[in-house]
Amino acid sequence: MRRFSIMPYRDSLKRWVVVRFVSATDRVPVARFVKFSDAEGHAHTLNRQHPADRYLVMFDPKGLPDVNALAPELSDLPPPPDFTESSTWHSLEAL
Repeated sequence: MRRFSIMPYRDSLKRWVVVRFVSATDRVPVARFVKFSDAEGHAHTLNRQHPADRYLVMFDPKGLPDVNALAPELSDLPPPPDFTESSTWHSLEAL
């Protein structure tokens, strides 16, 4: 049985979470935002500053402190594909 902690109201407003992928199954929350555009901009900046790491924006509907508890059944999935310019270009050349 999962146990959820109660989050203060101020923190519960910040539903957009920037997460860093540590491995294919582990995600670490980095920052929370009220607006999606703010979270997206922060993730974009982090991806440019730390190209070896991968940062994505996730929606946290219940204000869970542990982002991994959002979708434990998805932990077996591989990480999302890397859409770099070169990989996209090669896939377009194949068409």
